[in-house]
Amino acid sequence: MSAACRAAGAPPFGPIEGEQRYTIKRPSAAIYFDGSYDLTDALTVSVGLRYTMDKVKYLNGRTVLYDLGGTIRASTIPYTFPYDPSAPALEQKEKANRLTGRVNISYDFADDIMGYLNYSRGYRSGSFNGLAYQGTNQVYYIRPEQINAYEGGLKMRLFDRRVQLNLAGFYYDYKNHQVTQVIGATTFTRSANGRLYGGEAELAIQAADWLRFDASMSLLRSKYKGNVLDPADPSSPTRNVNGNPFPNAPRTTFSAGFDWDILDQGDNKLTLRGDAAYTGKYYFDPFGDYGQTPCDRPGVPGNIRPA
Repeated sequence: MSAACRAAGAPPFGPIEGEQRYTIKRPSAAIYFDGSYDLTDALTVSVGLRYTMDKVKYLNGRTVLYDLGGTIRASTIPYTFPYDPSAPALEQKEKANRLTGRVNISYDFADDIMGYLNYSRGYRSGSFNGLAYQGTNQVYYIRPEQINAYEGGLKMRLFDRRVQLNLAGFYYDYKNHQVTQVIGATTFTRSANGRLYGGEAELAIQAADWLRFDASMSLLRSKYKGNVLDPADPSSPTRNVNGNPFPNAPRTTFSAGFDWDILDQGDNKLTLRGDAAYTGKYYFDPFGDYGQTPCDRPGVPGNIRPA
């Protein structure tokens, strides 16, 4: 991935223009295995393993500052003032290897009733905070994200298979969850620990050959916790998130709908579809504070809460 942008600067550099260029390369290789075995006619065990080898390279990083006449005056990555075009561009490299996988146990209680328990470990490659432009210290490495996910549920077909009911409960334990923080004109990628749990239900009813109802509901709770706070460092990546919910994680969602075949004659068919949906309040970032007034200045990121 390559990026280049040019924009007006902010104090103390303004009025200026800045141009930022960098390339991120992320070569990745993996080997995996996946298989299932029927222990009995009703009990099945499935196992999957994956070993991933990732490299992340931040290359040709350079940010230069122009005056309004279009003359380059300085560079912030790498730092030179007056501008020195011979200074080498910033380059950094990291690598990470991870073993991930899953174990799933399913049991058929009856022909149309199946229960399951599932554990899986997921992994998301690390990266560099490439969008930062004010100094080389802002282009740091974000460690890989890891999740331990636990889930159990039931899948049922009832009343001569005219009713489908699915129930599930889950618990996700995140380590180094990667999030975005915007401070003034600078964007940072941060990481923090937290957990998420909840339940889901899905229902479909074939009330008649020409009428079908469906509905789903999700209850979700999420919280960042266990992060080390450093009051002496106002730019600490985790000091503002403990106790806050995850981004884009509403506590309640609900939807319902129906399909009504008004006309069904040979090749001619007319179906009426109706839908209703509800999504609870959620935040777009982990800091949960958008109440800055006036809105023409950088806000202080988030609520400071105890661990």
